[in-house]
Amino acid sequence: MAKKRSPSSPNKLDQAEGLKVAALRDEGNKLFAKKEYEKAMTTYDKAIKLVPEGASDRALLHNNKAACLMMLQRYKESVKECSSALSVQPNYHKALIRRSKAYEKIGHLKEALEDVRKVNKSEYITEETQETEKRLRDIMAGKVKAAPVASNGAGRKSGGSGKGGRALIFAAKCTLDDETRMLHMSQAVTYAELLDGVRQKFPTAGPFMLKYLDREGDLVTITDKNDIHKAMQEAIDHMERMQSSGGSGARLPQNALPALRITLVRCKESEVPPPPQEEAAYVAQQLKQIEAARRMMQAQAQQKQQQELEAAKSEQQPQEVYQFEPWLIDFANLFRDMLNVDPERHLDLQELGWDKCQEGLDAALAHDKALPLFEQAADKFAEVTATGLCQWGNVYMCIARRIIDTAAKDGSPLADALPKVVAEHERAEKRFNEALGYKADFWDAAVALAQMHFDRAKLEAGFLVKNPTQPELAADADEAARKAAQEAAVAAQNKASADALAKLKMEDAAKAEPFFKAASDKYAEAVEMLSPEERAKEMKPAPEAPAEAAPEQEEANFFQQTLIFWGNLLYEHSQIRAATGGDWKPLIDEAVAKFRQAKCSESDIRAALLNHSMKEQIDIPEEPKKQAAPAPEAPATPSTSASTAAKPASSAGAAKQANGPAAAAEKKEEVKGLPSLGPKPKGGKK
Repeated sequence: MAKKRSPSSPNKLDQAEGLKVAALRDEGNKLFAKKEYEKAMTTYDKAIKLVPEGASDRALLHNNKAACLMMLQRYKESVKECSSALSVQPNYHKALIRRSKAYEKIGHLKEALEDVRKVNKSEYITEETQETEKRLRDIMAGKVKAAPVASNGAGRKSGGSGKGGRALIFAAKCTLDDETRMLHMSQAVTYAELLDGVRQKFPTAGPFMLKYLDREGDLVTITDKNDIHKAMQEAIDHMERMQSSGGSGARLPQNALPALRITLVRCKESEVPPPPQEEAAYVAQQLKQIEAARRMMQAQAQQKQQQELEAAKSEQQPQEVYQFEPWLIDFANLFRDMLNVDPERHLDLQELGWDKCQEGLDAALAHDKALPLFEQAADKFAEVTATGLCQWGNVYMCIARRIIDTAAKDGSPLADALPKVVAEHERAEKRFNEALGYKADFWDAAVALAQMHFDRAKLEAGFLVKNPTQPELAADADEAARKAAQEAAVAAQNKASADALAKLKMEDAAKAEPFFKAASDKYAEAVEMLSPEERAKEMKPAPEAPAEAAPEQEEANFFQQTLIFWGNLLYEHSQIRAATGGDWKPLIDEAVAKFRQAKCSESDIRAALLNHSMKEQIDIPEEPKKQAAPAPEAPATPSTSASTAAKPASSAGAAKQANGPAAAAEKKEEVKGLPSLGPKPKGGKK
């Protein structure tokens, strides 16, 4: 049992305990290297019992234990240990990567993708994690076959229904003679269900066989569920061949399969292949469940109707009663079962658009009530299109920043890289403007354009900072070593930024002015795009206590994020003007006003001002008295912003590109107190 510790240091180990924990950890590592995983886990457990809750050593020990469980193929237990590590250090990249692999082993693809996405949005992104994210996306989209689910997994396979994802839907184009009708069904459809659905589409066709065209051009008769899956695979293979050869085939969206072409061939009743016995039994069971659900819903509706009637009579208020037709309830249940719609699961924008469109069709095309539903559907699809175009533009921004990083690293003249960067910016700007063309109030595109102009301004001014080499630390490095390395990295970055500012020329800074103005105008437009309700939202100011002692903060809203981005722009602009003899004071005053309007903590604003090149001429407020014995940490600096300039201007990563104080918000070790700003696309907000 762990010893009791004083309230003043609940997460600290005394020297004797620290040495004992280190010895146990080393022993566990040696056992792991010898492949004695059970013994290694026992040793790690002993060390965990000595470490207080919340201490960083617990995250490392839980992660080591998860590694043992992975080697023993006990993936569900490994997930649990990784989660314990992440409860101590939420952004512990090694635990996120290991949990992603464990999730994939047990078929939880959605959760695996979420974990690896978090890593790819951090500084620990690697080619391997990028490839893992792409592979998981392809599996969930049906482009790549998933590996078999581990035996101790939850039994949920890729593409199936359940908590991890919605059932894949395919459209079957059924053709009889010269008439074609569309049928939408689940990937898990049986031959019996498909045959019954086609008969409902062609009620007067008489007996027929279902056939599909294989790769060799032969018509193959469908007789069971396996034949349907082969037909689906033929359709997928055909589309992929078209895409790889530069054909016009459309890309496969997530949760969808390409259209399956089915030919109806008339025949005698005796020639129609009967459904396999197990499929017929399954369909019969499903029908019984649908009927039972229908009866239950009908009874509930009648009971509710009776209660309303009795309430109306008791209050002597006449009330119009609506009687639900039984077929409506039957269809609702069938629609839910066939499409695997879970009413408690949130849907993405594509599904919302489809649902609204389907509601409009069901309401009847000629009915006035259908029109608002179609308008809602159109708005959702416009938002999906705008989001895709914005992300398309972000790809070009990534390319541009890669060119900038390479030039800074190689020490190449900025003039050599500038034409290539400008070309990529023009490609990105075209996509961002197209997104605004589809949705004029698309906040994501406005912010991305502002960041693009911001990057261009710094390039025109010649402000190119070479990122210093980061020191490599051992995996088991203690907190003091990590802190010292962090301080050294920040100091090196500050020096690199100061050197870059010293090299700026007045004539280059003048070229940057139009781009600074364009960026500022775009941030102003982004603010106007937000609804009055969004702009009226308030968030409590960030606490002045150290980050490790402060409670978890509420996420900043879009209004606050825009103001912080805007303030960062003004902060950097003032630095460049100050370095070239321009009028910088109004800009820094306006930047401080934006930060305060965004509810940034006074301690972080003060830290940023202390890092300004003209700090001697700035009226810097006194340090807040409420701050409880903070360890001296490096504030946000122009060098921080320069290092983050290589990241894309997507709405999902805009906070990481932010400069000045907001860049400090990204890492608590640098400046504490600012809101954590990892904005989601405004369009993605439900």
